[in-house]
Amino acid sequence: MGSIRLRLVLALILTAEFFLAISLYNSQNNYSLGVQEELDQGLLEQGRIMLSWASPTLAASEHPDKMTAIPCLKDVWICRVWIKRQLVAQEGRGKGFLLPAHSGVMTVSWQGQNYRILTLFHSSDEVNLLIGKPLPNRSPDSFVLLMWEFGRDVLLMTPLILVLIWLLVSTSLNPLKHIRRELAARTPDQLEPIQCQDVPQEILPLIETINELFERVRSSLAIEKQFTADAAHELRTPLAALKTQTQVALRVDNEAEKRAVLLNILQGVERTSRIVNQLLTLARVDPLHQLDPKKLVSLKGVISVVLHDFEGEMERNNLKLFVNAAEDYRVMGYEEQLFILIRNLVENAINYTPKGGCVEVELKQTNSGRVLLGVEDSGLGVPPEERVKILNRFYRVLGHQTGGSGLGLSIVKTIADHHQAMIEMSQGKRYGGFRIEVIF
Repeated sequence: MGSIRLRLVLALILTAEFFLAISLYNSQNNYSLGVQEELDQGLLEQGRIMLSWASPTLAASEHPDKMTAIPCLKDVWICRVWIKRQLVAQEGRGKGFLLPAHSGVMTVSWQGQNYRILTLFHSSDEVNLLIGKPLPNRSPDSFVLLMWEFGRDVLLMTPLILVLIWLLVSTSLNPLKHIRRELAARTPDQLEPIQCQDVPQEILPLIETINELFERVRSSLAIEKQFTADAAHELRTPLAALKTQTQVALRVDNEAEKRAVLLNILQGVERTSRIVNQLLTLARVDPLHQLDPKKLVSLKGVISVVLHDFEGEMERNNLKLFVNAAEDYRVMGYEEQLFILIRNLVENAINYTPKGGCVEVELKQTNSGRVLLGVEDSGLGVPPEERVKILNRFYRVLGHQTGGSGLGLSIVKTIADHHQAMIEMSQGKRYGGFRIEVIF
């Protein structure tokens, strides 16, 4: 892209010299017009004097056809007098010059020279008067000389103009230098906003955009730190338990006892594996994770796929499944995330429903035209004061025997936020357990 300073300096220099050339051209034109106006004034003054002399003198002459000497007029190139369209007097050069058809001041060309001519007419005595002076020619040599002088002045002035403009541009770019030094001195964890005082208006949007980027990075780092701390805290306990159980298994000689310890280890591994999988899912649905474009997603189709995956588990636990979704509803969203949301809702309901219990999945349209996805179970339910807390990461309600990770509903909340959806929780009216609704 090159240097902004250099481009600004060159642009300002070329602009300045362009306007200098225009100013020079206008000055020359104004000078020529001034010379012409001064010449016209002199011609008019001399014309009035000549007409006042010529009219009574020549009209009374007995021999008007004879040339009569005209009083000397300073700097007049030609002076002629006609009476009744006959030339009766002349002075100066320009023999053969004819009487113009119109009165007034005009510029004429004769024998390669431009002249400023004044023609006057005295109607009572039928006297015509013509006086004229040559206009100064603007020869090619004078034009070349003028351009040479202009070029010489420009060359002499350019270094000074260059220095002044360079200093001006450099001073104007000082705020950018200050911001660069400030950013270079920061450590990776210093993400405070850049101060916008004394910042030029032109770069203020850039500074605001950088500050917004800092805010997003700061939020991302805070989420990652919290996620790492939560994951370490949650994995520490099962890993410690696995270590203890393994040490016990190594010391036990009885096969039955060893088998029991190994079964405990297997359950611990499964629980740890479930936690890791949900942590990975939570990272994938994080608000700062790159998402595919939204599209219309069939919620009924996603429900069918999810329920098919849980058929075996529901049969083992002798659970009854009810699906209340007579019509299909489509929402604009991320298909993979909606699959994860519904899977976590159904899995949560299955985990907290006792054997022989019921799980219902409902899909309908509310009176306000929004789409409602509800999942209800026949478990113990969640006390009202605990319902907001269970949306937090790793939070589990005391008293429940099911060993969940406390991440399922946190994942649901994150996905709901991505879709600007509301979450409502209550006690189930049909089965008396826990009911959660996601309203899109």
